[in-house]
This record gives sequence, C-alpha cells and structure tokens, in this order.
Amino acid sequence: MENINDIVISPQIINTIEVSNDPWGIRDKKSCFIYANKAYCELLNLPKNYNVEGKYDRELPAPTAKFEADFQSHDRKVEELEQKAYSLETHPFGQGQILCSYLFELYPFYNDSGSCIGTLFHAGRIKDFSLMRLFYRELPESIMFRIPSEIFIQHEWDIIFLFLQKYPKRQIGQILNIPYRTLEIHISRIYHKIGVNSDRQLEEYCRLNDFHLYLPERFLQKEIIMFS
Repeated sequence: MENINDIVISPQIINTIEVSNDPWGIRDKKSCFIYANKAYCELLNLPKNYNVEGKYDRELPAPTAKFEADFQSHDRKVEELEQKAYSLETHPFGQGQILCSYLFELYPFYNDSGSCIGTLFHAGRIKDFSLMRLFYRELPESIMFRIPSEIFIQHEWDIIFLFLQKYPKRQIGQILNIPYRTLEIHISRIYHKIGVNSDRQLEEYCRLNDFHLYLPERFLQKEIIMFS
C-alpha cells in the first residue's frame, strides 16, 4: 500500500492509473492532490518530474490554477452526493497550450472502510466540435452536467439553457417539442420562482448564480447537438 497525504492508496490503483495514456488523478476532501499520473501532468504542461502531491490547483503552474473554485465546487458535489458526475473543461492544454475541451468524469473515492475520502477523476478529449455550436459566443471554461439547484425541474432547466444560449423562443419550443403558448407558461413560472420580471433579469440572475455553466445531458445526444 502507498501512503499519500495520510491516505492509503493500493499499488494496484496506482499502477493501473500510471500506465494509462488518459489523464487520471485523485484529490482529497479539501481538493488537495493525493496523486496524478504522468498523462495529467502532461495535459497541464507541468515541468518534467513535477510532483502535484500535497498541492492545490491554485499552486500549480498551469492556466487551470485560476479555476480552483470551480473544481472544488465540482468535487464537493460528487463527495456529498456520492455519485458520478461530469465536468467539461475548456482550457489551453498540452505542450502547445492549445485551447481544447476535455470531458472529466468525477467519481467518489472510497477507503477500505467504505467512507468517501475524496474524488477520483479521469479525462478524455472531446473530439466532436459540434458541441461548441450549442453555446452562444464561446464555450465556457468549466461546465457541469449536474443541476446546480433544485429550484427548477428538469424541463425548466432545459428551457433556461437554450434561453441563455440566445435561442429564439419559437426555436426553443421546436427543439423541446413544446407549443409556443406552453413555453410561455413555463417561462412565466420560471420568472415567478426567482422573482424576476424580464428576460434581462432572468439572464442576470442565472449568470450571477453560475447557471450558465450547466449543460443538460440531453443536449449531448447526437440528434440534439446538431442544432445551431
């Protein structure tokens, strides 16, 4: 067994992750790095033989350092719910520091007693650039696929997502297969729930609460993702 940051990780896990060509890493419940494999260090373009153990994202010499608060928020949700989650990250990656997107899979990480002690993550590059056509202007740096609040039900979140991407209301209705009048009723209910009276106020509220970083998983489906 290997002891890292007072957390014991089996050699089987370390060996499996280390030989993978995909980026992998483990963080504790404070989002302090317990371990990251060579592929992850190369993804962040860290110096050769750089050791992330015991460090936080803000301490890494990488463009992702300034997004530590987002990463920590993602980790906490995974640990609290003890459920797998996804995060879509768009940053300058690799030796060439090329702006590209990676889908991070986040898993609760358990000790031998079955207690969640942190987050295990795995990343894979997004090669379907049609995803970018979903977003108005540019892809946000960090996207989550788990609803950020229970204030809205799922179909309301779907409407809000398309609204924030500047889709006209009639097109929102077509995409979601909702009659225009029914869509107007849903939007009125959304207004009422958060106490706003206009589209501008709704957008301000959503961006203030980082709702624009949420992407409903249904829009990753091929037949939906092609809308522009």
